[in-house]
Amino acid sequence: MKRFFRIFAVAALACATIVACDNKFDDYDPAEKVEGAQAYFSNESATTYTVSKIDAAPIALTVMRVDTESALSLPITLTQGEEAAFSAPEKAEFKAGQNKATINLTYDPEKLEDGASYKVTLAIGDQSATTPYGNNVMALTIKVPEPYVLLGKALIREDIIATIFSIDNIEWEVEVYENLNTPGYIYLKNAYTSEFPYNEPGDYVEGDTYFAINISDPTKVVIPKQGLGCDWNPTSYGEFIVGTAEYGTLENNIITFPTNGLLIGMQIYTDGGFGWYANSKGLFRVALPGAVLTDFSLSLAYGGFRVDSDDETTYTITRAAFGADVAKIQYAYVEGDITNDAEAIEAAIAGIADGSIESTIVDAVADNAETDAMDLVSPNPLASGIYTIVALPLNEAEEAQVKDAAILSFYNPGVGEAAVPEVDLAAYAMTLEELETYDESLTGMAAYYASAGYNSTNCFGFLVEGSEIAELKVLPVTTASVGDILADGFTLEEYVLAVDAQLQDLDMDTKYINADGWDYNIFGAKADTSYTCLIYAKNAYGKEAMFYASHTTDAADATAKRKVVLHKLDGVTLNKSYKNMEIR
Repeated sequence: MKRFFRIFAVAALACATIVACDNKFDDYDPAEKVEGAQAYFSNESATTYTVSKIDAAPIALTVMRVDTESALSLPITLTQGEEAAFSAPEKAEFKAGQNKATINLTYDPEKLEDGASYKVTLAIGDQSATTPYGNNVMALTIKVPEPYVLLGKALIREDIIATIFSIDNIEWEVEVYENLNTPGYIYLKNAYTSEFPYNEPGDYVEGDTYFAINISDPTKVVIPKQGLGCDWNPTSYGEFIVGTAEYGTLENNIITFPTNGLLIGMQIYTDGGFGWYANSKGLFRVALPGAVLTDFSLSLAYGGFRVDSDDETTYTITRAAFGADVAKIQYAYVEGDITNDAEAIEAAIAGIADGSIESTIVDAVADNAETDAMDLVSPNPLASGIYTIVALPLNEAEEAQVKDAAILSFYNPGVGEAAVPEVDLAAYAMTLEELETYDESLTGMAAYYASAGYNSTNCFGFLVEGSEIAELKVLPVTTASVGDILADGFTLEEYVLAVDAQLQDLDMDTKYINADGWDYNIFGAKADTSYTCLIYAKNAYGKEAMFYASHTTDAADATAKRKVVLHKLDGVTLNKSYKNMEIR
């Protein structure tokens, strides 16, 4: 129409200026007069849309008409693919006087695939109500975006695989994404596959993998149980598996977890379950984009004591290692072992802060790598006994970094005191029925676990008795593997030290052992297999000892109970030089 009238105007002008022009239009065929509603899809509506699977907001489309004299119910037809994910109203409704109506194209997000495109066609079903001068059909392209939106680069500090293999706690960068379809989740792309510095070709799966972390509640950060896509020995180990033992936190764009707050296993070696606590040094960290990293880490080790010139008075020495941002260290000694008493620790920290507990502040040369450790000496003589040192790292403004507080219990023997008590501990392995008879509080336990499918063929009980236990760790292995260990020239003591990070830390058990004299655990197992629990224990006086307890599970069709066998190794002085040996 526009082109015709433009040509007509030029022709008329020409006729007005040329006298000899023929003033006839014999070749012009005027357009057909259109009657009826003359409805059409607005040409202002887009033809390509990107939709969200989260809010599933409808796509609003506009239908126009020329004749607005009366109300109109205009039929609409929808054509789409086999997925049938989209819906549209059967009619566009116009009120009298209205020249436009809105129809909402809706969709079922469950039927849409991430990254896919869909073709949808809408048409005006009554041809008599259309117009040749407008679109009575509208073809749409609807796109579903990939769910991952790049947030930037994250910096990971490793303390997962380092728990069971002697690798350093390295840091490396990976891309971090947010999943639009699962609010509160972030994804580290290829963190433990192609981007992991320790991997070589063949150590990880091909294609992109995403390490998921749920940060929807910053005070309860969770790593869902998942495979890392990393497999260092496909025939013996299988893919590494990680999950959460304790909630982590997200603070100032930095994700951290408590020491031993994660779990790790291997698809083959631990039958797809978890075998050990991970984050054994408490160093696992994910610094998200925008994080400002600081290092207020603080660790303590007993350094013995210094004897005064009178050969009687002793001052305890604690060796402190600290991070680069620690300006000062404030510390105090309290009587007894409070390392497993959260309320006592909280009270000690509060007492240091308000001055009700006498404390000492010393300068730390935090920016000098050669002096990132120092001795903390008790300001007053300490008599023979058990103590706990509570130390707080301070920043340059002398503000205490409470979450980085370090605690350590130790025995101060004094001068000329009696011999240090041996470790008081006994360990047993047995069937659930045998364990149930140990104490009336366990009555009904075997039946309870049986209802969940656990019996003498696929699990066994582990019982520990003792007192004044400061540390307790256990590593359940097949007895056959113990033979392999000995055949390789290791003693059991050496082996346990070699795989120290793999041992399950039973800190919670020590609390009950010291209070009640005993505690128990249950380990999953295979039928008709002999297991040996390798046990490391340290008492409150600093004495260390090794123990082991063995048990053979019943065959799948057996009902006879096995006899309890107890083995105890003599207390030994342990050589920590074996700590970094690789798993064998």
